[in-house]
Amino acid sequence: MSAVARRLRWATGVLMGVVLAGTAAAALEPAPELQVDGIETAGYPSVRAIVVPPPELSADAIRQGTFNVLEGGQKREATVEILPTKDLAVVLVIDTSGSMKGDAILQARSAATSFVAAMPADTRLAVVGFGTVAKVHSPFTTDRTKTVAALASLRVRGQTALHDALVTGSKLFEDATLPPGSRRVIVVLSDGGDTASKATLGDASRALNAAGVSLSAIALATRESDTAALKLLTSSAGGAMAPAADPAALKGVFDGVANSVLRQYQLRWTSTASGTSDITLELASGGKTWRAVRPVSFPTVTTVPPASVVPSPSPSPAPAPVPAPVLRIGTAESGSRWLYTGLGAGFLAALLASSVVVWPRPPRRRLAAELGLRPHNEVSGFSKGLIRATRTYFRRHGRGRRLASLLERAGMTMDAPTAAVLAGVVGLGSMALGLVLDGVALAFVLGIVTLSVGFLLLKSRADRRSTKFRDQFESSLQIIISSLKSGYGISQAIGTVAREAEAPTCDEFRRIVAETTLGMDQIQALEACAKRTACDELLWVAESMEVNRDVGGNLAEVLVGIATTIRSRIRLARQVQAIASEGRLSAQILLAMPILGFIYRALVTRKALALMFSGAGLVVLIGGAVCMVIGYVWTRRIVAIRY
Repeated sequence: MSAVARRLRWATGVLMGVVLAGTAAAALEPAPELQVDGIETAGYPSVRAIVVPPPELSADAIRQGTFNVLEGGQKREATVEILPTKDLAVVLVIDTSGSMKGDAILQARSAATSFVAAMPADTRLAVVGFGTVAKVHSPFTTDRTKTVAALASLRVRGQTALHDALVTGSKLFEDATLPPGSRRVIVVLSDGGDTASKATLGDASRALNAAGVSLSAIALATRESDTAALKLLTSSAGGAMAPAADPAALKGVFDGVANSVLRQYQLRWTSTASGTSDITLELASGGKTWRAVRPVSFPTVTTVPPASVVPSPSPSPAPAPVPAPVLRIGTAESGSRWLYTGLGAGFLAALLASSVVVWPRPPRRRLAAELGLRPHNEVSGFSKGLIRATRTYFRRHGRGRRLASLLERAGMTMDAPTAAVLAGVVGLGSMALGLVLDGVALAFVLGIVTLSVGFLLLKSRADRRSTKFRDQFESSLQIIISSLKSGYGISQAIGTVAREAEAPTCDEFRRIVAETTLGMDQIQALEACAKRTACDELLWVAESMEVNRDVGGNLAEVLVGIATTIRSRIRLARQVQAIASEGRLSAQILLAMPILGFIYRALVTRKALALMFSGAGLVVLIGGAVCMVIGYVWTRRIVAIRY
């Protein structure tokens, strides 16, 4: 096969891989998240869910759309109605602790004022500020002037009494005279965890539930933030938590909370579920679907005993205590989508950075010249010092020989210390990316993946180069034989190969010529080349030349016999490869199917996949992996030819 054909086949394979990967990614791309502000089962079997459509959908688009409810995978008929804003009451609970000093409190006042302006005129608003203690700055009122003045009066001081502030805000609903069935909402802004409350997290949760309040939390990101507590509170009170990366982002987050307060839809359906079941809520509009999946605990359905059987009376059990809210890890709210995005970006960055290591030097130099960059051998002063220190360490401790040999086999001019420093820098960069995305575990995984990918790419390049050299050696040997029959000496014959052969054969034979010119024995130069390229046939030639040097004879005839043996070996290897091609392809497909299935399950149904990592599932998983490895090694050994 010509070089052009091989490149065309390689390019076609890459293009097909990209198309298939893009198709798979599009098929596996999860639907956008639909905001759910709570699912109530108190009136079981009647279940009520509060959802907030995305802000980009207009009221007409929502009316023309379709809401769907799936309970354990089974569709349920649901009634949909928009919650009125006529009897809406909102308490703004603003953090005024010392950490909010400066731009944070200014942006918080401005964003809260915009929130107040977005509320309907008949909405009752109250303001609570909390530092070391919680203080009501304004009770419920429809007078916007008083509410804005209360926000302007917030002053920063003290610690963070978050739990006390939520209890105080909940009591405002009990003390106020609100119409029956009025909607009750608390919007809390905090930049830190609780440090000064007398009330506990459980007290705050019970106060919110007793007042029938829906809690919307805004978490301003700082080193003191406690998003876990806010997630617990919002999940127990039927609300949502929105992060704010910095004070400047508060305006947009408050606008989003205002949208969720004013555009809430109620879905009601009759449930037949028992125990814990996944509830899927969907909104389809304009060819796009928004989806949310929430695990919900339903009352256990018990059978009524027959009338003829009269159970013995038993004392009524004491009411169960209100359970503390539980934070669910692994749901869509825990950031798993960002984890997948970080993993994909980190792996792609590691792959691209590692490919730089095995990129041929001349193209890299040309590209560097075109982009005005510095080639790898023209590094900065700090890099030079780092490479120099690595070279000293390798020399003193005898390290780096395997890496240097691999670089030689790959035909690269980069030395082992430079490659080691480059691999270390790329690995540290990947670990830093993983640390930012998801912590130490992901950092460790990305570091290992980066170094492994770099090593495998380098080894693959070296193996391809050795294979190409062996494939070209038959024609190179014919050039040597023809030169010897024409009356040239062995040195001239080797020089002819260095001039006329294709790469990488010409590169290796030019090195042989250079080494012999500098005084190295010709036999030793050939043996060193045979070791670098893993070419047994070249080793035979070197041994034949050594025997011919000692005892004499016609070297050309000996090499003709070697060429005949080489042709027979190549014919046999290709015959075995053709016969075993179907079996090897089947083995590759069977090996890839479980891995692809595992990845698909990890992206689509992580909850079901979790069963494989405990008990008998873990044993089966490990056993399957071991069997796959054994099958792969066995297949390779069956088709491998040993002479």
